[in-house]
Amino acid sequence: MLKKVLNVLSYITGSVTNIAIVAVSLVLVYMAVSHGFVYGKDVIADQDNTKRAPQDIVLTIPEGTGAKGIGDILEANDLTTNAWIFYLQARLNGTDKLFRSGEYLLNANMSINEIMDILQKGENVMLEDDLKVRIVEGLSNKQIAEYLEAEGFFTAEEFLAECANGDYSAYAFLADVPESRGEKRLEGYLFPDTYNLPPNPTPRDLITRMLNRFGDVMTSERLDIARDRGMTVDEIVIIASIIEKEIRVARERELCSAVIYNRLATNERLRMCSTILYALDKRKDRLFDSDLEVDSPYNTYIHDGLPVGPISNAGEASLVAALMPADVNYTHFVVRDDETGEHFFTADYNEFLWAKELYNQKY
Repeated sequence: MLKKVLNVLSYITGSVTNIAIVAVSLVLVYMAVSHGFVYGKDVIADQDNTKRAPQDIVLTIPEGTGAKGIGDILEANDLTTNAWIFYLQARLNGTDKLFRSGEYLLNANMSINEIMDILQKGENVMLEDDLKVRIVEGLSNKQIAEYLEAEGFFTAEEFLAECANGDYSAYAFLADVPESRGEKRLEGYLFPDTYNLPPNPTPRDLITRMLNRFGDVMTSERLDIARDRGMTVDEIVIIASIIEKEIRVARERELCSAVIYNRLATNERLRMCSTILYALDKRKDRLFDSDLEVDSPYNTYIHDGLPVGPISNAGEASLVAALMPADVNYTHFVVRDDETGEHFFTADYNEFLWAKELYNQKY
């Protein structure tokens, strides 16, 4: 009899314990869900752009960009406060695979749903009377700014101020740029091309497009090549910027690149005249001996290795040459034809001196 009573009590106690465990679990689940709901509600509320002042924003969505990448672009342009939440919303409503690449004219006060709807249509919403601007290869940011001012887009000061102070941290390829470069942090990354601009453009409209285009050109495959060479993106951009300024004949780009790499490998100073001109910050048809002594970290006649930053914004051909130099042992070159810009290349220093005298070139 006693054994039966004990069995009943044990059963009741076990059941109570199980009920208590279940009850506690339900309370914890409720608290977690409630907290998550409140957090999610706050985050989604944070995404509400509809109360913001209207402002046209031009976006370029590169081919092959996924929903997460699009979220990053939107966050970089202050159209969403959280790229991850944009991605989750797209996954939940099934639109994450429906977004299309292209060029879009959005507005700062558009809701996320409005933006998603536009990106699914894939229409080029740029207007026919949009402005076009052509930025040629080899210009520095300062030269681009001066050109834009001369063309009446905005002042050089406004453009350079945006280059110096705008938030472009979402662009991963800028991660290698040292903070010490300061206001020149975007030098070399404003990709030269022809761009559409909306009516009454801002400097950011153009800068964002140029950075997006740089990202298109510097593909993941090319980034892998840089890594395999043990080079950072920034080092590749610096080399490309020198090639762009030194070379006019297309077939010589890879040869110039080889000269740079070969000199770096032997710890020989680059001694590139283009870096002197950048350091002097002035246009000169001829350099003098005193110019080679200019006190600047861009002066490769007095400093070892690469200059501290790019000296121009290079085009795709120079970027590719910087990634894939010719397989030659050249360490010197000299201009052999001032009119065409063609060079004489050699691996022998005495032959270089002979060529300088032959072609009447001082440097």
